[in-house]
Amino acid sequence: MGMEPAQAVETLKGLARLVFGRQRAFEAARDRVTNSVLQAAFEKFARESEQFVGELADEVRRLGGEPEAEPGAETPAYRPTSSGLLFSFPGQRRA
Repeated sequence: MGMEPAQAVETLKGLARLVFGRQRAFEAARDRVTNSVLQAAFEKFARESEQFVGELADEVRRLGGEPEAEPGAETPAYRPTSSGLLFSFPGQRRA
């Protein structure tokens, strides 16, 4: 039996949040490295992720839902540190 449209919409919104987090991670990585080849690769991956978020939003609309204005609101925040990237979720206390 297939998934109900409302359940499919929520699943797609969850995927959009994950892909948006991926986009943010690649953008943070791009900004962190100095190697131009890696910067270009991370930029490409970030733009692909941005496209995927748009495609997921289109599918949410097709199913009668409304995509989130900022799909990454509940995704981890990425910030560079001296040892790499630190991942934290909204509302999470930092040590």
